[in-house]
Amino acid sequence: MITITFFKRQGELLGFDSSGHAGYADPGEDIVCAGVSAILYAVANTLSERGANAYIEEGDNRLRVKIVDMSYQDPAIQAVLRVAWTGVIGIEEEYGKFLKIKSKEE
Repeated sequence: MITITFFKRQGELLGFDSSGHAGYADPGEDIVCAGVSAILYAVANTLSERGANAYIEEGDNRLRVKIVDMSYQDPAIQAVLRVAWTGVIGIEEEYGKFLKIKSKEE
């Protein structure tokens, strides 16, 4: 199962931590993992290209992205982070037993 925890501060997104494997299909053929990865990596890359002050950590079946300063309040940064939220919520609606989404207020 993929677990994604979104970090929030006063209702605004700071980032996310995604880990695990969906188990929908074999690695390399798993559409749930592919969909989640495509969305989250696109968000991470967009934040990086925009020059957001973000901590980004990649590992085996893990991606963690977190804005480390007050730039998370920038409406453009929030819009990018909401793409991650909205995208994975859509996947969860269809494939909920393979994906768990949580949020953590900081």
